[in-house]
Amino acid sequence: MFGAITAALIAGAGLLYQIRRTRALERDKATWAAELEAQKVQHQLDVDLEVKRRTWDHEVETAERERRRAEAEAERERERAALLEATLHREVELGAAEYCEKLAHELSMLRILDLSRPLDLKKLYVQVRVQEQEPLRYLYDDELLTAIELEDLASAVVDQEGIEAPKKPPRPDRASPATLAPMEALQRHQRIVVVGDPGAGKTTMVRHLAFGIATRRGMPGLPDLPAYVELNHFIGSGHTSLLDYLAEFWADRYGFAGSRAHMEAKLTDGTAALLLDGLDEVLGGGSTEEATAAYNRVANEVNRLAARFPKAPMVVTCRRHGWRSGLVQFQVMEALDFEWAQIKTFIANWFGPKDVRSDGLVQALSGNSRLQTLAANPLLLSLIAIVYERDLELPERRAALYRRCVEVMLREWDSHRQISRYSRFTTDNKQDLLKQIAWHYHQLGQRYFAEDDLLALIAQYLPTIDLPPGDNRAILDEIAAQYGLLKAQAHGWYGFLHLTLQEHFTATALWERGPEGIEVATARRYDPWWEEVVLLLAGSLPDATPLLLGLLQLPADGSGREDDVLSLPDDDLFHTDLLMAARCLTGSPRIADTRLRQQIVRSLWRLLEETPYEQDRERAAQVLVGLLGSGRQLPEIIDYIADDQHSEDVRIALVDALGALGGRGAGERLLGLFTLRSELPGEVREHFIRALGKLRVGQAVPALLQELSKLQNSRPSSDMDAIARTHLLAAIAEALGATGGPADTLLLLLEQEAGSEWFGTLVRAVGDALAQLDDPSVPDLLLRFADRNGGWDLGGGSSLAGTYLNVAGEPGFRSLLDLVRAGDATGWEAVLIMVSLAEFSTRGHGRAWREDFLALAVDDSRPWQIRWLAMHCLDHLPGSVDELEFLTAHPSRNVAVSAAVTLAAWGAPGHLHLVQEAIVKHRLRPFIPLRSRDIRRSIGIASVRGRLMQVLAPYNDVAFSRRLTRAAIRAGIDSSSMQWLWEIDPEAAFDNCLRRGNRFSLLSDKIYAVLKVPRSCVADALETIRHVNAQPTVDGDIGTRSLLRMISVVADDAETVARLLAFVTTEIRDPRHLPPDYGLHTSQHAVREALYAVSRRARVRVLKDGTVVPITSR
Repeated sequence: MFGAITAALIAGAGLLYQIRRTRALERDKATWAAELEAQKVQHQLDVDLEVKRRTWDHEVETAERERRRAEAEAERERERAALLEATLHREVELGAAEYCEKLAHELSMLRILDLSRPLDLKKLYVQVRVQEQEPLRYLYDDELLTAIELEDLASAVVDQEGIEAPKKPPRPDRASPATLAPMEALQRHQRIVVVGDPGAGKTTMVRHLAFGIATRRGMPGLPDLPAYVELNHFIGSGHTSLLDYLAEFWADRYGFAGSRAHMEAKLTDGTAALLLDGLDEVLGGGSTEEATAAYNRVANEVNRLAARFPKAPMVVTCRRHGWRSGLVQFQVMEALDFEWAQIKTFIANWFGPKDVRSDGLVQALSGNSRLQTLAANPLLLSLIAIVYERDLELPERRAALYRRCVEVMLREWDSHRQISRYSRFTTDNKQDLLKQIAWHYHQLGQRYFAEDDLLALIAQYLPTIDLPPGDNRAILDEIAAQYGLLKAQAHGWYGFLHLTLQEHFTATALWERGPEGIEVATARRYDPWWEEVVLLLAGSLPDATPLLLGLLQLPADGSGREDDVLSLPDDDLFHTDLLMAARCLTGSPRIADTRLRQQIVRSLWRLLEETPYEQDRERAAQVLVGLLGSGRQLPEIIDYIADDQHSEDVRIALVDALGALGGRGAGERLLGLFTLRSELPGEVREHFIRALGKLRVGQAVPALLQELSKLQNSRPSSDMDAIARTHLLAAIAEALGATGGPADTLLLLLEQEAGSEWFGTLVRAVGDALAQLDDPSVPDLLLRFADRNGGWDLGGGSSLAGTYLNVAGEPGFRSLLDLVRAGDATGWEAVLIMVSLAEFSTRGHGRAWREDFLALAVDDSRPWQIRWLAMHCLDHLPGSVDELEFLTAHPSRNVAVSAAVTLAAWGAPGHLHLVQEAIVKHRLRPFIPLRSRDIRRSIGIASVRGRLMQVLAPYNDVAFSRRLTRAAIRAGIDSSSMQWLWEIDPEAAFDNCLRRGNRFSLLSDKIYAVLKVPRSCVADALETIRHVNAQPTVDGDIGTRSLLRMISVVADDAETVARLLAFVTTEIRDPRHLPPDYGLHTSQHAVREALYAVSRRARVRVLKDGTVVPITSR
């Protein structure tokens, strides 16, 4: 039992153990299973993670490969784009080079009436000289701050380097007009309008400029892409944009496709020049309104381009009588007649060095002063050469000269060359057809004619000479291709070779119409388009008496005229009829009524002696000299000048006219009188001296040296005497330069006059004279002069550094720059040198020394003026922005502003706000102050004003203009912000003065030097003058004169004429009502001058009773 129990216990214990063990095994198994499951899960997680990691790595690797591939593709794309751009650039550059080559070839050969040989422009061309007319503003920027008080200049620029601001002595208020070569004029002014008479060489001049630019011949400093445009073609093209027209024209004519963007880029950086020929020729139209609209359209487009491309040089040519102003910021230059030396050079070039006809023609002209006067016109000289080449003799009258030239070309040239033409179309037929063409289109006011219209006109003519209309094409080809009298001017357009030929044939057509033609001519005498036709007609008529009577509005029976014809009842305020009739006499017409000729001449003398108006006196003297100043009648004028009983003003007017229009004989006569009459009054002597210089009378040098010696031994007794003495010394210096006087004498004059009052005037005159001398020793003489006088600072802010640069060129540039860099020139002498270098660099010089300018600009040891001027030089030498950008944070405001200006000139305007802020906050005046040798004055005005306007104008920031206006209103009329406002927004400045209720401020001597009168403000300006005239206590004469002169430049409407007439009293309109000793104020002269200029542009006549009559003769 016990055993059983024991066994049962043991069995139970075993069972219990087994159960426990089983349970333990089950627990272990569960644990193992759980662990295994966990391991499986972990493994799966690990596997999944690895897969994801590998996937990520793959994606990253794929993305990196894609990125590298994209970068490589982008780089290849950039390389392709760069290659394409380089290819396009190369193609454009090649296209531009090919265009220049084709243009140069086209311009290089001149054909004057289809000569037997084309003329080589390079060999034949004799450089026309141009002279500055009245400045567009009353005062020159760098010469005439006379009205601004010295204390106002003292606060000019915040001088952070401690240089005291300048004072300036008073100065004469007018500078002598400069006479320059066209290239020099373009370099000096950048924007010029060249006006002149028909045939004065304007077109050849601008063609020569274009040729020189296209070939890079002797044109340092000028652009490399000429954009030569005949403006009448532009008008006829239908384009409104000149650039669109050029792009199309270049593509069609020269194969230069895609030029528009290239042209814009070149105009932007100033390496392309716009050369626009024949502004007057756009006046052709069916009516006055069409002519005016065409002119204004071209003027507005030129102004738009000038504002958009401020760095681009621009030249516009225009006939004198077609010039109506309207081009903003263009300097007007007058094309001067040839002098005797130029005439001889032209003849030698024409015939060649071994042709005996050259000496024969020179001798023929030398003995005929009237023909010599004609030969001063380049076109007439060409015609003279053509006729002399054939005939070995010359007609005297201009009309006969044209007629003979056409006869040579049409009748005798073929036989001379043994050529046969269309046998049934005779020479007489050709002349008849040309007359009909000229007459038809001149009546329409057209300079160029559409080919289809011209063919229709020829077809209409041919049946009248028994030729079929279908021959019109052959006839046109013969006249155009074989004779050159008509010429294909553009695709589908024809015109006479020169407008003068159209006028000649029109005058001939009028002549053949007899009394009807004379009636037409007299009806259209006030229209500038017909003026030359009337003059040629007078020289063609067998008896010019009916024409003269028609011009003077006199009956044919001789009634209504007594001793003279000065007081014609129907003539206008400016004696237009009388002067036109007198100009007709200069063509040596035949006049059966000899009494009429005498009456016209006598009336001219009366007008000259009696008029109180300087302008009338000058015009009368010019016509009288043109009429009597050559040949056997010249002594009459010389005797009048010699008579002290006559008015000084009249004698001066005659001397000036002889200086401008006289030939060799006039110069010799004037020299003889000048030598014999040492007691001539001072002002008369001064004008004698200037006339001898203008005529370049080489024999005058001894007399001029004697006059100089006598004057230097005299001393002035008053300020006025000092001014007169200085003017006379300056006149002598300039005349010695023109006549080939000794350079060392001119420099000795400066040494002897150093420290005298008005010394600066004399320095400028001597500098101009030295630049005219053809003397290779002048540069060395100037260097020795500077050494003797302690440098280039002559005192009073004067220096001959600019003259030295003009005569020495690039080597002189190097030597002066070295003086500044090495420290041999310091203080104000260095500033004066840098002013000259900056001005010279604007002409394209000094490009080789860019790094030197950059070194000066960043050198903190240099005064701010030196750094400013160095950066001014850099304006024209673009570089990397990094070179100067750090200077915009410079503590010197002037340095920072100058750096911002240069960067903007390089095409990076991001810092212009510094310039604007300095202007608005009155921290920048429009000039650099300079004190020199204890005489304080202001120099370098353009180096601030002109320089800043070059970079500010293209952006036309309206918000800045408004801020500046508000600043000027707060600061007052004499503040720097107001001076800047006159530059940036003249309308706002003008309106500011009016809104402040201070009209008199417009006439202030603090304003008139910078004042501009916008066309929209003309009425307000005249109202201001009216207010001043109503206040007898207000002396506004200088300001009034300034306002009127600016009005005369911009106004062109009949309303302004009417307003000007309000200032002209009955007594002033008719000098007969004036007492003998009546003296007119200068402002009264200015009113009349403005009335004359504006009425001509407005195409109205002003009669003596004040009536305004429109000119409607077309």
